[in-house]
Amino acid sequence: GGVACKGVQPVGHETMPPARYTEASFVKDLEAEGIGRPSTYASILETLKDREYVALDGKALMPSLTGFVVTSLLEDHFSDFVDITFTAKMEERLDKIAKGQGSKEGYLAEYYLGEAGLREKVKRGESG
Repeated sequence: GGVACKGVQPVGHETMPPARYTEASFVKDLEAEGIGRPSTYASILETLKDREYVALDGKALMPSLTGFVVTSLLEDHFSDFVDITFTAKMEERLDKIAKGQGSKEGYLAEYYLGEAGLREKVKRGESG
């Protein structure tokens, strides 16, 4: 025997992808994540457009094929660079250096030449 279903109504449900960023919503998210400063937001957006990583479609920022490819390569080989916390932590560290609470030479040496530095990551072909 089978099971009879009485009173069952099919309900349609469609998922929608998240809305594309506008310039304003992108800046709002940068601010929320602690990335950049008001003086840098315009140049960040201009760089993304100038390098053709995104294009405006009306008010929406539409990623280009180049943008997808570069992001994929960075995610695969240098995931730190596309990690939101990496950028926020770097800016925090640079702010401390600007306030005299650290050495730029020491930070740069650690970043590039340390055991977990960029040079070693490139040698090993990994990012994390």
